[in-house]
Amino acid sequence: QLAQALKLIRPAVSISPNPDIQLHLAEILWMSNGTGERAEARQIFDQLKSSIEPKNTALQRQLNETTRRLGVDAPLP
Repeated sequence: QLAQALKLIRPAVSISPNPDIQLHLAEILWMSNGTGERAEARQIFDQLKSSIEPKNTALQRQLNETTRRLGVDAPLP
């Protein structure tokens, strides 16, 4: 149901580019497992790493846990 999730979350991101919503989009893209989707997800993860304010520790922690769980730092196949 990842394709359906993408159809629902992309408009949400365009309406409100909230970092939490972007993190969910990146996770869905990564789990879609296509090379293009993973590259887009990695770009979003990288953007979030540089844009989340340090005082937002909850979102920083969520981002770190998500990228670690998904193995995002590993090279793309």
